[in-house]
Amino acid sequence: MAGHYAESIALPQNSQMPFISLNIVGDGEKTFFTPYTTVKAGNLNIGITALSKKTKGKDRLLVDSWRAVLKKQLPLMKKKFDFIILLSELSTRRTWK
Repeated sequence: MAGHYAESIALPQNSQMPFISLNIVGDGEKTFFTPYTTVKAGNLNIGITALSKKTKGKDRLLVDSWRAVLKKQLPLMKKKFDFIILLSELSTRRTWK
C-alpha cells in the first residue's frame, strides 16, 4: 500500500474494493486513502481501518507513526463506532504494545 506513489494513486480509481489507511498521508496531514469505512450490522456501527508500517526509499508515500495516529484517532473513532476492526501489517508483538 505504501509502495511507489504513482502506482498507489491509481489503485482506488481502478478497483471496486475500498482502499483504507489511517496512517498513509499525502499533502500535509491529510490521509491519502479513506481513513476508515463503516459497516452496519443490525444496530451496531462497525469501523474498519488499517495501519501500515513505515517504508524507506525514494518516491514513497509518507507513512505516519502508527502510534501517534492511533493516539489521536482512536478516541474519536470510539465515539463514532460500537466496534472497531484494525487491519495491520505490524507484528502482533508491536501491535499489542
